[in-house]
Amino acid sequence: MLTVLAESPVTIGLAGCLVAAVLLVVWSQTGHRAALGAMVGVLAVTAGLIAIERIWTTDREQLLDTLDRIAEAVERKRLEDLLAFIHPDARGVKDVATAEYNHYQLDQARITQVWEATVLDAQHAVVKCNVRVVGGTRSGEIANQVVVRYLIVDFKKHGGAWKVANYSHHGPHEALRRDPPDAAAPGRDPATAF
Repeated sequence: MLTVLAESPVTIGLAGCLVAAVLLVVWSQTGHRAALGAMVGVLAVTAGLIAIERIWTTDREQLLDTLDRIAEAVERKRLEDLLAFIHPDARGVKDVATAEYNHYQLDQARITQVWEATVLDAQHAVVKCNVRVVGGTRSGEIANQVVVRYLIVDFKKHGGAWKVANYSHHGPHEALRRDPPDAAAPGRDPATAF
């Protein structure tokens, strides 16, 4: 519940306005100054909570922001920037990401649907989402193809930032399965994730 409030100023605003409206009706019907004072207090607390929500970034928001920045690095065709998002202990993941980067030429990369963003503990998280890329192979055999993939990313904190510890991608239909793949489970060998 706290996460919903921390990530949604609309929810905070609607709840605060609803309570304030009820107090306004009570005040207009009874004339009690306490109801008017409570309404002003509720509006002040609502404004304060919205201000806190704008300042405080949850782990989930940080994870999704990291994925968006990874997509930007792919679009800018900056391998160094892309590899900076990978956890320093995940050498195998860096090797796989470098090999995929060198094989494909991607012009667009977008996160289209987040199915799950779960913080497992203070140091580990998993995000499952769909991505849409436009591109082809660097050899030119395939060009300007739109491809949707189901992406599973394991994150591990390093230096206060979420870094990719492992990832795998599958056909988009995998997101709809009752028991979707868990190829990026923490500790899984990245060389076998594909």
